[in-house]
Amino acid sequence: MRILIIEDEAPILATLVTDLTEAGHGVTSCETGEEGLNLARNGSFDLILLDIGLPGMNGFEVAKVLRDEENTTPILFLSARDSEEDIVQGLDLGADGYMTKPFSVGELRARLRALERRQKMDQDLRLTFQDLEMDTKTRETVRSGQRLNLTEVEFRLLAEIVSGRGKIRTREELLEAVWRITFDPQTGLLDVHMSNLRKKLAKAGPPLIETVRGVGYRLLTPEK
Repeated sequence: MRILIIEDEAPILATLVTDLTEAGHGVTSCETGEEGLNLARNGSFDLILLDIGLPGMNGFEVAKVLRDEENTTPILFLSARDSEEDIVQGLDLGADGYMTKPFSVGELRARLRALERRQKMDQDLRLTFQDLEMDTKTRETVRSGQRLNLTEVEFRLLAEIVSGRGKIRTREELLEAVWRITFDPQTGLLDVHMSNLRKKLAKAGPPLIETVRGVGYRLLTPEK
């Protein structure tokens, strides 16, 4: 993988560069948000490891600019800020995960392996259900011949539910698959994105997703 690390703590940065390079990844690093933003804009990376408490432009600001510019490079926040509010803010900005410091190198490696598996799956799969078609490589979603303008988060949510082929996807499973968190922050994070997704789906046809109260979501079967 080609990884961009934006981290201003020298010991952590040195450890990450050494470990990831030894693991066979191509690593580019910098210590400020402004420099990281320019590298992300002009380079081609498979992942951005992004600290929040950077001098000058902080990590949240970097992520917001990149997502506003429709840069879809996966972002994994690495931060000592471990409050629920910070985690939710980071994920709502479009990050693909959030790890709190101190973290183990083993956990980071596991996250990278999971991301590589997901990227490989995205290259190979085309998902369909009834009148819905999803291209996981181009992120194009079409329903009844109408192209739907889904955000990255909305696309991932829908792909997770469609790939379940009618099985219930619990809230916890969706939070882990889409945002890489293992708890429900109870702040409406999932509900807001699900509501927006359903509205876009409804523009091209009848309801497609069923809420299983207190559990999660699944596809509506044809007879429903």
